[in-house]
Amino acid sequence: MTKPVEPNSFRTGPDENGYFGLFGGRYVAETLMPLILDLERAYHEARADPAFHAELSALNTHYTGRPGVLHGNRTYLLQDDDGQIKEGHSISAGLDYPGIGPEHSWLRDTGRVEYVPIMDDEALEAFQLLCRLEGIIPALEPSHALAEVVKRAPKMGKDQIIVMNLCGRGDKDVFTVGRHLGYEL
Repeated sequence: MTKPVEPNSFRTGPDENGYFGLFGGRYVAETLMPLILDLERAYHEARADPAFHAELSALNTHYTGRPGVLHGNRTYLLQDDDGQIKEGHSISAGLDYPGIGPEHSWLRDTGRVEYVPIMDDEALEAFQLLCRLEGIIPALEPSHALAEVVKRAPKMGKDQIIVMNLCGRGDKDVFTVGRHLGYEL
């Protein structure tokens, strides 16, 4: 005797073809279907692309946090599916930690801040930009923030203002920067 097929639902998710319910509805307006099918094709291409998986793994390893507990503190952490803490990585020693503090967690949860990933090469470019344009040697931590400012500023109106905290001392980071840029100091 075969077991009857249970209908899938929004609670159990779609079947292997992306359909919900006994009659195969996708619950998407027909006018959106060409876009959905394009997205579906791109998704399957990405899933089959080893370079995509390598990039996604690197980003998840270094930049994606989920709630967890470390050192008795509930915060956003880099962790695996079992809740084990992953190693973080950043060119900046001050950002090379698998979690954020409780105040940052609260600010994120209340929507007062948005945290975005900045890659090491972007931080190095921002570090060099500030050195060239202003003669200021920034620390690597605010160089990450400056890299995001460089991305956002061109998209803003002339009446909008960005405030960025330029903290720390860059002289402590010149050897790290030099090494990454291929200079022997």
